[in-house]
Amino acid sequence: MSSVLSLSAFVSTHTTAAALAAVPSSTSSSTMLRSVTTITSQNSNSSIADARNQRFVYGENDALFGYIEDQQGNTPFGKVLDAGTGVHSLRWIATLGGLGRTRNNRTTSHKGLTDFVAVTADETMRHTVQHEMDALGLNHLGKIVIGNWFPAASNNNNSNNNNNNNHNNSHDAGTTDEAALRSIDYDETGQRQLYDTIIADYLIGAMDGFSPYKQDMMLDLLAQRLQPGGRLYIVGLEPIPDSYGTPPNSPQAIISDVRRIRDACILLAGDRCYREYPVEWIERQLHSKQAQPSPPAHTNDSTNNNHSSNTPRLHWLASKQFPILYSHRTIVKQIEVARKKLPQIPSKALARELSNTLRELELRSYAATEQISKTTRIQCGFDYVVSAERSMPDGNSSISNNKGGGDDSSLDHIHTNEEL
Repeated sequence: MSSVLSLSAFVSTHTTAAALAAVPSSTSSSTMLRSVTTITSQNSNSSIADARNQRFVYGENDALFGYIEDQQGNTPFGKVLDAGTGVHSLRWIATLGGLGRTRNNRTTSHKGLTDFVAVTADETMRHTVQHEMDALGLNHLGKIVIGNWFPAASNNNNSNNNNNNNHNNSHDAGTTDEAALRSIDYDETGQRQLYDTIIADYLIGAMDGFSPYKQDMMLDLLAQRLQPGGRLYIVGLEPIPDSYGTPPNSPQAIISDVRRIRDACILLAGDRCYREYPVEWIERQLHSKQAQPSPPAHTNDSTNNNHSSNTPRLHWLASKQFPILYSHRTIVKQIEVARKKLPQIPSKALARELSNTLRELELRSYAATEQISKTTRIQCGFDYVVSAERSMPDGNSSISNNKGGGDDSSLDHIHTNEEL
């Protein structure tokens, strides 16, 4: 066996022929080993870096997050609270701290993020997001907290509790959630911490699965955690209508039918559906809070989660709608959500009929999109971003040094969406 072959087998099964070919034939065995190892290490590091950079979500490539960056303008994001975290929002938050590179290989500009806290009520999501933080190299910038914003709701019958059995004991669940809330509100030294920016990315819609009937209280909880002059960005999905009646066979009717059957399967499986709220509902909530009297100064000794007498005022700044284009692939993703629930439906006969219905919906969506063209999309509904600001101590807004403010409710930036 030649020395090159033996070294190749010794170094790594991942060492390429190209790396070996780069080593001069006159090189000694020890030098060759170092050279091959270095080349292999460089190739490996480059591959890891490329894979890592592909995970980042940049505002310039995402209509919703890009709009948030535009609204923020030159104001640093500072200390960020991701109030209902997920992989997508985490990948974007990473870029606010200057991590990652854009597609044209330019270094991402630092948008003033100093640190962040990401919150989820789902143990499975916590593991998923923690894995993402590790892969992105984000652990030095933030932490993940698992807990329900409304501890009393932890004992509710929802899909996540049923699937993971994490909250069988209501006392333990409440204790866990109270500890989670404290870790959001206080740093390691016990000092009260407020946030410069709060992101509520589809949080209101997800609440029905974790703390139903509390949606109208969520904005108050977030406002209490904002610095005066801090920004709140609410991302949501306009509810999909139950039906599109004119014409009854319109492509949009497929989206409604999929949503209804998907939710039916979730309910029949004994789980709770998410419930989206329209942008008009969000705006109405914010305008009512804008009319509240100016609150007294915040004190550091308050640990109660319900500071109704100390609720800060929120100033509505702007709203923008983003029409959604659904592809066959994104429709099928929602059909698969329903299919995964079929084994949990007690009636096997009903489950079989629902399976047939889901198959028909998949064929209909194909006929309405890819059978025509692989680029065909169905426009239906919209996502939205609503921005608000916590009032200053004098009760006024501090709209400055940014592009926010004013009515920006026009439909714009048609985009695709992975969610129905």
